[in-house]
Amino acid sequence: MGAAGSRGPSTLNVLSVLKGRFDLPLVVFLFGLALFAEYQESLTIVEDETISYRHLLRSGYGDPALIAPSPDVTVVYTDEDFYEEYEVYPLRRVDLATIIARLSAMGASVIGVDMLLDFNSAYGEDPSLVDALVEAGNVLMVSTAEMVGEEFVSINKSIPKIDEVTISGYSNISSNSTVSEKIVRLRVYPDINESIGEWPFSVRAVDAFG
Repeated sequence: MGAAGSRGPSTLNVLSVLKGRFDLPLVVFLFGLALFAEYQESLTIVEDETISYRHLLRSGYGDPALIAPSPDVTVVYTDEDFYEEYEVYPLRRVDLATIIARLSAMGASVIGVDMLLDFNSAYGEDPSLVDALVEAGNVLMVSTAEMVGEEFVSINKSIPKIDEVTISGYSNISSNSTVSEKIVRLRVYPDINESIGEWPFSVRAVDAFG
């Protein structure tokens, strides 16, 4: 009786504390709700947006010495300004061969070509390009993976005569932002590597450089 009686006041004290602290059950409920939402990846959108904009702010307002590309990396832009001066679209393969040959002569460890050449040249320029690719011996071509949802279906590479003398990596980069299509993130699909041994374009470039 004495032991039971001694537990009575303690139980009442706990209940009185809980009654006065209505915020505790609310905190526990919100914590459980957050765990459930995270498990269901409902918070991924918010997380992606905040991380993406943080990187944009770093790129736009960060120290140029810290955010600039590595001196070991040279980017040959084929953007609107390039084609405006070039006056031809798309880039002719004989000219692509010249770019590759010059980069190779400069001592490039790996030359990444982010152009999907999955069709034969209409001007018969493939032999010149293949010769340049063979001469360089370190060219990485881009490929694209066909996906149905999250399931890998097939890979689309350059034409065989080019694919045979180069390595390749897929460039399935999609926007992870609901606000801007320019905010993208690299994705690695294990099924693609398990099926055909293909890795993302940027991963293959780093691997070939190393």
